This record gives sequence, C-alpha cells and structure tokens, in this order.
Amino acid sequence: MIKSRIAVYCVFALAWLISAGTPMAAEYPLRPIHVVVGYPPGGLTDIVARAVAERFQEKLGQPGIVDNRPGAGSELAMSLVARAVADGYTLLFGVASMTINRALKPDMKDDPLPLLRPLGLIGRTGPYVLIARPGLAANNLQELFALARKAPGTITYASYGVGAHNHFIGEWLGSQAKVQFNHVPYTGSTPSLAALMGGHVDLDIEPLTQARPLLESGKAKALAVADVQRSPLLPNVPTMAEAGGTDPLLATSWYGLMAPKDTPADILARLEKATVEISKIPSAVEALKRDGGVIYGTGATAFAAFIKEEMDKWRSIAVRANIKPEQ
Repeated sequence: MIKSRIAVYCVFALAWLISAGTPMAAEYPLRPIHVVVGYPPGGLTDIVARAVAERFQEKLGQPGIVDNRPGAGSELAMSLVARAVADGYTLLFGVASMTINRALKPDMKDDPLPLLRPLGLIGRTGPYVLIARPGLAANNLQELFALARKAPGTITYASYGVGAHNHFIGEWLGSQAKVQFNHVPYTGSTPSLAALMGGHVDLDIEPLTQARPLLESGKAKALAVADVQRSPLLPNVPTMAEAGGTDPLLATSWYGLMAPKDTPADILARLEKATVEISKIPSAVEALKRDGGVIYGTGATAFAAFIKEEMDKWRSIAVRANIKPEQ
C-alpha cells in the first residue's frame, strides 16, 4: 500500500516538473513578443515589421514590440535571435539580404541561419528597376546590349556596393547578354542616384519606390524590371525577359518571420498560424501593396523552400560572375 502511494506521488511529481519546465501552447504568450529587425527605423522594412507586429495583439493576445538592431546587412539581428532563449518571445523579421549574404559567403563561420526556423513568408516588395540616364543612346535592353557590344566595358552601372542586390543583378544581366558592364559601387541609394543624375554613370538598378520619382520627373528612363511579370505601378515597362530575351529573374525584397529553431513545436505552430493570418489582413500589408508588392501568406514549409531557392539562385550568379566579398 505504501509503495503504491509512493509510486502515485512520484508520477504526480514528475508530471508537475515536466509541466513547470515546458512552455505550453495554452499559456503562451504571457508577455509581449519582440520582433528583431536588422534595419533602422523609418524604412520600408521597419514599416512593414511594425504593421505586422501590431497585429500580434489581435491574433495572439499579446502585443508585438519591434526591436531595431541594424548592422552587417541584418546579420547582427539574425545572430541575436538565433542565440535567444527559444521560448517564442524573440522572433526575427527575415529579409532578402540573408540569402544574398550567404551567396557571397557560402562558408560563413558560425552561420546563424541553421539556428533559425522559418514561420511564414509574408510577401515581397515591387521589383528592382534598371534605369538609365536620359542621354544614353539606348531606350530598351536590346539597344543597350548593342551599345555595350560596340564598346565593351564602357557602359557603367551603379550599385550599393560589392555584393549588394543590384550588383548581383547587374552582373547577371551582363552574363545573360554576354556583354561586359563596368560596375561602379557606391554606399547606398542616395549617392548612386546622384551619380546617375549627374551623368557619372550610365545605369542604375534601384527598388521600384526609389526609381519612380526619377522616372516621373524625366530624370531617368526605365529599360526593364527584374520581375517575372510587369509591375502594376510601371505597366509600360517590360520585364528583362520580355525586353532582352534573358532568362526570367525575380529580384525584390521579401519579408517573413523566423524563430529560434529549438522553440517548442506547439508554440511554433501558433506563431506560424498567426503569421499566415496576419499576412491576409489588408492593413497589415498595405505598405507592401502600395510599393507594388505581392502578398504570399505562406507557412513554414513553403518559406523554407523559398529561402533555399533564393540562396541557390544568388549563389549561382555569384559563381558565374566571380563575385567575391570585399577584403
């Protein structure tokens, strides 16, 4: 009798210890959820992240708090979340630069990406646009390619630096057309656009929102968009495949949520469900739609496959164009 009572007490004690040490989906979340963003406040990435985090209260019963941790092309934010306590209270606002960074550095030491678990892909912005100075003797891609073949290496294009998104696009375009463009790296959009308007470079490759004001004012002309379909905001501008006979290329910024990989499965499931549902709330993704973007609203499995596809795509371009990080 005594032995049986002891056995019962042991079972109850063990059950209590297990429940006390394991977060339960029914209880989660009990406090605000931090969303770490690898870029400063005020930009489109921050705006979309805040709109998504604001909907946590509605879907999870606790507010989302954006924590801006800019640095190293979002790598700092990735490392912080990858090494955070895996309890569902620290999430990463995943961005396209994570795939570009790994295409540039495939053997990255202490890579935080394997320590993260995709939750859901929210959507993407409008595409990058290839724009030219008004005086360039080319009004479409075929004319640009012909010009580049006549004088190899003389047509210049601006980017945000070695290994930047637009550097990859420029090198891909040159390899597709079998022409040589001269890459001129700058430190961001403002100096690269200034160089184009000042006639210091022939071409620039900019996100749609950065390119539109110049196009509307006549300070630049659009040759093509890096998308698989025309943008509704630039319906008269063809895709690169349409205009130049290249392979299709989608080059855009995208956003999703990720968590530390050891987060309990029940919490991951709740976060995945919330991410997908928030992606379908029009006011949560208004900034993306305004930018000419596309809403995905897909879950963890599709997001993981998307990340792999993006890394494979950019890595292939890096190898073919011999793009290496600056020393």
